Amino acid sequence: MLTNVKPLIAKSQQNWTQNGITKNVMLELEIQRKQISEIERRLDIFSSPNMQIKMSTYPRNKLHLHCQPLLDSYASTKQFSAKHPGKTISTRCSYGKNTELQIQKIDVETEVEVLNENIFMNKQIQTDPIINNGNHIDDDDEDNEYYLQDETDQINNQINAENCLSKRYIQQATILTQNEVDRIASDGEHLLYFSDTSRSLCYITDLLSTGQANGISITKEISCRWPHNPILDLIYSPGSSQFICATKTGVYTCTIINSSIDIRLQLTQQWSYVRLSADKNHIWLWTDTPRSSQLRIYSPKTFDCKQIFNLKDYPRFLDNSTSFCIHTNILATLFQFKQTPNMISHRKIFHLTLCDSNDLHELCTIRLGPCEIDHEIRVNNDGLFFITNGKKRLWIVDQHGKKEYVRLLRTGRALTIHNKNYIIIANGTQQLQCVELLQNDNGII
Repeated sequence: MLTNVKPLIAKSQQNWTQNGITKNVMLELEIQRKQISEIERRLDIFSSPNMQIKMSTYPRNKLHLHCQPLLDSYASTKQFSAKHPGKTISTRCSYGKNTELQIQKIDVETEVEVLNENIFMNKQIQTDPIINNGNHIDDDDEDNEYYLQDETDQINNQINAENCLSKRYIQQATILTQNEVDRIASDGEHLLYFSDTSRSLCYITDLLSTGQANGISITKEISCRWPHNPILDLIYSPGSSQFICATKTGVYTCTIINSSIDIRLQLTQQWSYVRLSADKNHIWLWTDTPRSSQLRIYSPKTFDCKQIFNLKDYPRFLDNSTSFCIHTNILATLFQFKQTPNMISHRKIFHLTLCDSNDLHELCTIRLGPCEIDHEIRVNNDGLFFITNGKKRLWIVDQHGKKEYVRLLRTGRALTIHNKNYIIIANGTQQLQCVELLQNDNGII
């Protein structure tokens, strides 16, 4: 529409210089002024909050903006139809909520307005309420409702193990950091985290007790500015003794040297999705582009590529992957179940699939129930998988599909295994939740 304004102005200027100010010119200028005003009015509508906004799963980190007016007053939509409805803008949407200690960031889904080329129709996506307004629903009730109304029975090799509240693990303490924590990793003794708000990498060198009865600790940190794209995944590589992080444009190593953080670019490419995992021998990189989906295996020190799996050749990996990790010969992947238009519930649900890392054949799939848009999986040295669901639940699953869970005080998103017996959980705030192992399978504390 902006292109229509310039010819009108040019025509007015031409008439002005050739004919002077005449009644015809004045009349034409008035008509053109009204046309410009109408274009400006429509542009205001076009840029109003009533645009179509649709958010996909957060780990894919996409916000879809379909620029079409949503008013029924226009009989024809041809003039305003989006020419590129698939355009994607990378972003993150958050909602601020004051809590007793800090400001909690909560990712929010908006109401979705769907507009066809010639037909206006509204579709509202129902999401779990951010605030329960006193009508608290226990997590167990949500899971019971999910299992009674489960619509994912087409998943093969399912293991529907009974839910079990963990007696081995319990939430013990809170750690207050100097910045909001969006991604976090541990080398076993120290923690490195990424703060999207402050655009910084922070290395926790020590935890200092506040002496309070509720077990709150504060951190001693060194930090540096992060000048690159936001970090989407952060891990520790035991094979190279380095932290490794991934963005949509590159993979970086982070080495702690004399109280400073040395950042080095190792791989560069444009990805729509990227996730990392590492064991003692390799670094595993899962990437998606518009044309490919690959799992690459690299040498941890030289980043030489050792093997490539083209995941489009494996139907199991065509689902909506959100996070993965590797342990010995097992590849564990979280998939957020793709909902279909005929599904009754719009609640997001996810499952864990274990595959043989040698040939990617499926071993089993474990249903995990409701989830939110940001969740993650990590594994300890004993082969126990720890999974946040973007809500107030930490899942613990062994290699045979047996699962238990821990109730969290706050939402859990990113996580890492720390000092063998601790799981540190972040959620985009300055409060880290600490879950501790009280006893092992043999009952030894």
